[in-house]
Amino acid sequence: MTNSAIVCDKLIKVYRNRRWEKILPPRYYLKEIRALDGLSFEIAEGEVFGLLGPNGAGKTTTIQVLAGLLIPDSGTARVCGIDPVTHPDEAKRRVGVVAGGNPRQLYNKLTARENLRYWGHLYGISGHVLERRIDELLELFGMTERADDVIEKFSAGMTQRIILARGLIHDPDVLLLDEPTVGLDPKASREMRSFIKKRLVGESEKTVLLTTHEMHVAEELSDRIAIINHGRVIALDTPEALRKRANGGTILDVEILNANGRLLQTLSTNGLQVLSSGDDAENPALTRLRLRAEDEDTALQQIIEAVLGHRDARLIRMDVREPSLEDAFVFLTDQSDKEAAANA
Repeated sequence: MTNSAIVCDKLIKVYRNRRWEKILPPRYYLKEIRALDGLSFEIAEGEVFGLLGPNGAGKTTTIQVLAGLLIPDSGTARVCGIDPVTHPDEAKRRVGVVAGGNPRQLYNKLTARENLRYWGHLYGISGHVLERRIDELLELFGMTERADDVIEKFSAGMTQRIILARGLIHDPDVLLLDEPTVGLDPKASREMRSFIKKRLVGESEKTVLLTTHEMHVAEELSDRIAIINHGRVIALDTPEALRKRANGGTILDVEILNANGRLLQTLSTNGLQVLSSGDDAENPALTRLRLRAEDEDTALQQIIEAVLGHRDARLIRMDVREPSLEDAFVFLTDQSDKEAAANA
């Protein structure tokens, strides 16, 4: 890939923790956690790149390596051609880090302007240059009228705007956004997504590495997505291409009244995969199922026959849809977990 803003090449990071083992005689032992296990990917300049994975997959460790906050055990990383291990100060000037849902990134007793001024000084910016930059960011985020209010008076959405402004105070080329919409209400989340897409990428041409557990956010913003698990990339493609990798099947949302264990077993042994099941909160007799099938017509027939074969059961609703990014994420990480368990 030409003009790469970020390059990760075979990154490995192992955490070693001392644990106390209560045996006779008692002793300490080392527990190793392999956070990154040969992680490799590239991000082009101006690209929004989604990095998805379950908790513990290595997302935060990756961000810390790219930000120059953590040294990998082996492998290399480059941000705008700079090695954050050998030149951490230079790399930090090119990178902005924003962690959503963490208000401790700001000082609650200081105003929005004072917070931005403080962080600007840490990056070596001062005087008229800094004040002009603060005014630009406050206007950009629609916070000019609240510039001199203390952070503790802000809503979660307003606080997140200042956190993002803090990450932009030194005008970095690359932004590492870790859960930028977490904790925001739907309106604030939509505004944040729009700002990232239109202003940061569309107008300012920033490169963005985005981590999130909200699949709709990743799908809306990302040009490409890497799904990682156990410290490795298990899939990397466009959101549309990843959706098609959800076992190449069809997803069916089914509601059945008076479904019993035998009926559910019948469905699961007829070539249908039960992805989720649960009772309705208001009507415990109503069971909602999400099924995956390779062939839509065959699946519809099997579901109808299974329900008809159980006297008290009634089919209330059945919807057919294409797999979502969430379906692909669950399928691919489940496959990865099975492979990891088999190789353990």
